[in-house]
Amino acid sequence: TPPPATTSSSTSTVVSTPQSVETLPYEQNVGIQVEKQRPDATIHLIYTGGIGADNAQNIMMRVTRSDGTVEEKYLNDGTRRPRLNDELVIDGTRGIDQVAVFLTSAGKTYKIFDKPLAYP
Repeated sequence: TPPPATTSSSTSTVVSTPQSVETLPYEQNVGIQVEKQRPDATIHLIYTGGIGADNAQNIMMRVTRSDGTVEEKYLNDGTRRPRLNDELVIDGTRGIDQVAVFLTSAGKTYKIFDKPLAYP
């Protein structure tokens, strides 16, 4: 018997909590730097551009803090496309915070970063 058919769907609009797990196509790749800084434990995202910069529509960072609180913010408050060296800052904790970054590119949203960050 043939395997069951699978379907996938993706949204073409920016959503507050993207669910896409698709892989970002190479030609839409962009660079970001994400790090937690001393002394205040703030989490900084810096947009560094890349070959997919022309397709980049929006970038959103979600921080799940060690105390269980969650905060989401869009780069530039979602008012314009990302530009080289744009920066987004979210308060973190002195514990380990989970950071996820989502890119909306060419109408689809992709998770491009998902890592725990410890206080340095």
